Amino acid sequence: MDARTERAAALREKTQAQHAAFRRAIKKSSDDKGNFYCGPLAKQVRIARANVRAAYMTLLFACPYDAEAKHIDKRLWTDTTYKIIVALRASFLRSDKRTDSTNTAISATSGKKNERSQGEYRRFLREERTFWESFAVKIVHIFSLDEAYGALQKLGLLGTDAAREAQLAEACDAGVDAMYEPIARKRDAENWEHRQHLFTVLQRVLTYCGDLYRYTEMVSHTGKRGYHQKTKPIMHDAIRFYHEAHLLLPDHGHPSNQLAIVATSLGDAFGAVYQSYCATCVPHPSSNAQHNLSLTLTAYAASWEHCPMRHEVQDAWRQASLVHTAAERLCMPVLGEKLERPAAWFESLLHFHALTARHTHLDEAAVLGEVLLRNVLSLRGKNSLRAVDYLRVFVAAVAALVRIRSTGTLTAQADGMAQHGSELVLVSHILGLLTALLAVAREEIGESKPGCKPGTGPTLQRTLPTLRLGAKWVYKHADYLQALAHRAATMANATGVEHNVLRMACIAELYQSKTITFYASYADYLNQLKRTFVGLPVLPHEKQAGKALVAEDAELMALLPFAGVLFHPAPHSLALATEPPLFHKHCCDMARIADALQDALSLASVPSSGVTFDTEQQLFVSVAQSVQLEVHEDPVSLALRVMDRERDAYDSSDLLRTLPRAEHVPPTASPWHGVLESAPESLCSTPLAKSSIWATHTTSPFGWNAL
Repeated sequence: MDARTERAAALREKTQAQHAAFRRAIKKSSDDKGNFYCGPLAKQVRIARANVRAAYMTLLFACPYDAEAKHIDKRLWTDTTYKIIVALRASFLRSDKRTDSTNTAISATSGKKNERSQGEYRRFLREERTFWESFAVKIVHIFSLDEAYGALQKLGLLGTDAAREAQLAEACDAGVDAMYEPIARKRDAENWEHRQHLFTVLQRVLTYCGDLYRYTEMVSHTGKRGYHQKTKPIMHDAIRFYHEAHLLLPDHGHPSNQLAIVATSLGDAFGAVYQSYCATCVPHPSSNAQHNLSLTLTAYAASWEHCPMRHEVQDAWRQASLVHTAAERLCMPVLGEKLERPAAWFESLLHFHALTARHTHLDEAAVLGEVLLRNVLSLRGKNSLRAVDYLRVFVAAVAALVRIRSTGTLTAQADGMAQHGSELVLVSHILGLLTALLAVAREEIGESKPGCKPGTGPTLQRTLPTLRLGAKWVYKHADYLQALAHRAATMANATGVEHNVLRMACIAELYQSKTITFYASYADYLNQLKRTFVGLPVLPHEKQAGKALVAEDAELMALLPFAGVLFHPAPHSLALATEPPLFHKHCCDMARIADALQDALSLASVPSSGVTFDTEQQLFVSVAQSVQLEVHEDPVSLALRVMDRERDAYDSSDLLRTLPRAEHVPPTASPWHGVLESAPESLCSTPLAKSSIWATHTTSPFGWNAL
């Protein structure tokens, strides 16, 4: 056994001994329920905590790649920070309860004690932030993680205060070289697996820093007995740390899960669900996010049973049945519901996601999806959606599709027909959203004056990120979209199609109509781009997809739906640059347009796509065709009969009978429900963003979110 191995073994033994001593100190200072007699920061606990923390740090920096030190940062956080936070929080919450006592003397005494407890809690959080921030700097300095310097610079951990920087540098150098020779340390850190491990540790440390900022803000916005005040907490610092942690290793989902928690605190229900999708649709998903997302979607599916809009959907189906011939009917009934406020629109969107995730009431989900698409462009003025909103609605839908295809159903009995039905409804929603955005983008491009220098107006700026990403998704999934059309035709013609809640004939027709309309709109949009922006490079002989790096790519590059089609660093690079190369708004717009044209040429070369490029006329042409369905019965009548059979309360002799309107019951199992309020001003970069009356972009700091 060499000296280094002996040193590692001795450090492991010392760490175990210090941890055992720390546990004994806690046991002596607390009762069976974990309540501390003299507080969690009593002298003997502080001494034992300092000893075990020093042992953990020594083991981590002396033997960073040892099996015993693999998750030492997690133990350092759990044992020496989080347990104390839980104890301190419980202490001042107990004091809060005593303050509510009717005895004035007891209440006054408890009030002073509560102030001391909260002051001690804030002081502890402040000290812990300093420790964990210095820990992050120490890791980067000692192991020469040059790629992470930009993240630390943006977080203000370097170069902002000379005295603080000198203090951190001194902490980095103290005693480390004696434990681990600098030359050997640098050589070992250059190993790819070792470097990956170090970046994973650094990501967790930055996430812990974000947690500490979040705890600090929450205690400042907590009233009596832990209830939140009316004002929303400002989570800007926590968001910055979570976001930089995400950029270090975009394929890890834990930072996105923490952003979902922040969105919950800010009352952003859809933002929380979106971040949960991002935390689950990556190569290393967050198990907590998967669990929370399942609970939330289940709660919204249950609340749909009592939602007033559900009765509107049912009435729409009954109205559709009065049309005498199938030729006069649409593939889905039309609902005149107006969603004039974004809060109502996003709540209905969450109901839509819940129904498709649980494969229930798919006919109603399809109609609800049509309502959402008809209203998405009618939200105007201060209610209009921004670029980030369109993009997140699209990303959430494709992530939900990935989740359904990979995990199946959330219900106990998985039904293959139901799963395929959910896929059809979701893809119809995705293509419908892209078609709607293509329509308004084409309208603005067509209004540009001839002879003027081409530029991007406000509508094109808002829709370009989603349209660019949507085209990449269609390019990657062209074969899947074609197979889905044939599957829909087969399922619609299957014997016994009227069995079960699926109205597969209607859903299949809806999917095919959306596909044909999308490709036709997409071809027209591309031709308008080519005519307007003639100076942009288009190289038919060279596939250029994914060559541009714009703001949204940094957040979405590791999501499974876009794997291989978005810009991604070299295989062995571990962190993005501090800023994308194209960060000016106009440059980003031009890069998006150029990249969209290159992607279109790549898509046109795919045999299964619905668009091709005519080299003679230099135009994009839609070639999408409908798969013929041999429907032996009118799909709307078939769907209505199945619906009526399943609703015992329905009287078939009176198709227009008004259903009783049950009171709307919000989801009780999820804290993410409620009226969405304005975002913190610190995250808004334009007057337009500040005038918005809801927050769907609160967990993403990109400037383009304000468009």
